[in-house]
Amino acid sequence: MKKIGLFFLFGVLQFAVDSFIYTILSTVGVNIILANILSRGSAALIGYFVNGKYTFDKNPSAGTFIKFCIYWLFMTALSSCFLWVSKEIYSGVENVSFTFISKVLVELILFFISFILAKKMVFTNENNA
Repeated sequence: MKKIGLFFLFGVLQFAVDSFIYTILSTVGVNIILANILSRGSAALIGYFVNGKYTFDKNPSAGTFIKFCIYWLFMTALSSCFLWVSKEIYSGVENVSFTFISKVLVELILFFISFILAKKMVFTNENNA
């Protein structure tokens, strides 16, 4: 339970960074997919270091970083797909509140998938991988 608690705490920090950057970029006209990639990438760097060190007790390594990049690409693709579908379904709604709320809902849905993949794929014990 401690690990998921820390993952959640750091996830809130990442989410704040991600949502802030995404909302600003998409509001000023940046394509939602590009805005999502840039915002998630910024937040991911924070998450990689704090979750690796404090949540999963792992020091950064080349192998862990490569696994993290693959995990990040997968999660970002899922997030971007969900955001695109949301925008298509509600295409008549174009405002900051909708942009932010859709981002919040998508990231909440992906939180548990993210934890399981990070724990099982990225920050694994090299001897058990």
